[in-house]
Amino acid sequence: MSKVETKDEKKTESTKKEDPVTTSEEKTTEPEVKAEPNPIREYQKRATIASTVCVVFIGILSFIVLDEQYLNLNIGVNPSSVQISSYWHKLEFVVCYQIIGISWILFNMFYVISKRINSKSIDPTESEGESEVVVAKNIMQNSIEQFLMSSFAQIISISFIERSLLIKVIPLINILFVIGRITFWLGYPKYRTFGFMCSAIPNTLLINYNLIKFIQSLFF
Repeated sequence: MSKVETKDEKKTESTKKEDPVTTSEEKTTEPEVKAEPNPIREYQKRATIASTVCVVFIGILSFIVLDEQYLNLNIGVNPSSVQISSYWHKLEFVVCYQIIGISWILFNMFYVISKRINSKSIDPTESEGESEVVVAKNIMQNSIEQFLMSSFAQIISISFIERSLLIKVIPLINILFVIGRITFWLGYPKYRTFGFMCSAIPNTLLINYNLIKFIQSLFF
């Protein structure tokens, strides 16, 4: 029995020697997989930065135009040359400034036409080449939306804004509209936030101002 046991022990010892001992150092480490950048988060970061820059830009430009000591710059209009003594004079003044927005819409219309006639989308009923003009169409659609809100807000503000402030606010809004639309057009689609905010912020502020004044006129 003792001989058999010694043989078995030798066999087990030999098998232990043959089996490779794997230590923690010998274990193969898997290569680290780098996380791919999230496009949504990247766009959110760009939008946040662009929005902040836009707010600062609008604040500085508004201060220059609206502050009394900068009236001599004659941004948009010379206050001494404007004769506004009635509602209709105000309306005429505001309507004249709408030529800026209409001219931009006209430019966008011809921009869409130029894209269409030089691509497969010359036939609008075929959806095959329509993707080639989708950018131009989106820019034009957004410009029309912003222009309509801006124009109606400006016309409504005639009833609530005094003459001395009106002749400064209307040029300011239209200057921001042009800057916003051009930068929106140049930066579309990835870098459109600054241009969009340049139009959206003045529109939002003016619409809310008109709404507050309207509510005050009803109850106070």
